[in-house]
Amino acid sequence: MTPSGVLGPATSGAVCHGSGASGNGSNLRLDSPIVDPAAGMVYAFLGNDGNGNSAVIQFPTTVGANSTEFSYHNCGTESTIGTGSTTGVPVFAGTFDNVYFTSSGSSPSGNLYVCGNTSADATLYQVRINSNAIATSGTSVLALSTRGTTCSPVTEVFNSPADWIFLSVEARGNNGSPVGCPSNAGCVMSFSVPTTLTGPLPTATTAALFASGGTSGIEIDNIVPPSTVQTSQVYYSTISNRVCGATGTGACAVQASQSGLK
Repeated sequence: MTPSGVLGPATSGAVCHGSGASGNGSNLRLDSPIVDPAAGMVYAFLGNDGNGNSAVIQFPTTVGANSTEFSYHNCGTESTIGTGSTTGVPVFAGTFDNVYFTSSGSSPSGNLYVCGNTSADATLYQVRINSNAIATSGTSVLALSTRGTTCSPVTEVFNSPADWIFLSVEARGNNGSPVGCPSNAGCVMSFSVPTTLTGPLPTATTAALFASGGTSGIEIDNIVPPSTVQTSQVYYSTISNRVCGATGTGACAVQASQSGLK
């Protein structure tokens, strides 16, 4: 086993970004990392890096002594994505876009979309990957909430001609323009993201739908032409209780269309 350095707040040890600089004493919840075996990289997601930031950390998967390899107490390469929470609000896993998935396997270029800024308004960020190297900071796309809250993991699907991403906020969804959540008690939303490396970022949600307490991870079924009956869908469950059809109240399993979240 080869451990990294301490990525979050700490008062001792091989600390990467700050010794107890912020948030020390709060549990740091972590989602599973993303591994790209073809590119030889792993991505970890942090709600607090110990120095007041939310962050994505990129590590090589190959262990060794060379500068391009993972070594004992390695800190990886950090990309900041807004402020960090001192109360344990996590950053859940982001997702790559179709530009990344269709580029070079061993040296990909594209974008990672992730929800950060855990101490303030939950915010969608685009993090550039250029020839397998992560940018030092993400680009803010849109604030998704009106106060600090947790986002779900981000899910992507390329359904030609659009590249869609889906995510939710657990509470305090921004129900004004340009996000347009129908309720501040939880909201699932979609964005049409650029299909080229430097394409313009979305300036609003494509669609938004009430989701009581936010959602679980979001699953995709398939991709078919929009005019087809029972077109492409997304599936998730709500975190909090709501009325579920005619069967009663509880956490609901939901099917919604990719194109309109209806």
